[in-house]
Amino acid sequence: MKNLLVGLVLTALGAWGLVTWWSVFGFVMRGLVPFLLLLVGLIAIFAGYRKTASQERRVETAPDNGKSVDPIAARVASDLGAQAPGDGIFQ
Repeated sequence: MKNLLVGLVLTALGAWGLVTWWSVFGFVMRGLVPFLLLLVGLIAIFAGYRKTASQERRVETAPDNGKSVDPIAARVASDLGAQAPGDGIFQ
């Protein structure tokens, strides 16, 4: 109940502030939106780079037969009691 009351009060204050200072709000948003787009874009590029790099590291070579083995699939297979990929069952 307390959260609901605080939420209503803050929403009312926010609406009042937008109406009262609309021109200032627009001025701030014109400066803030390009900055946020740049920041979110850089974060997305970094996240994509890390995901690509981690996928490249994930594929390893099996020492016994030289085939490419995904360690996550091998772990799931071993947890389920099956053979690892590349050992004959998933070929």
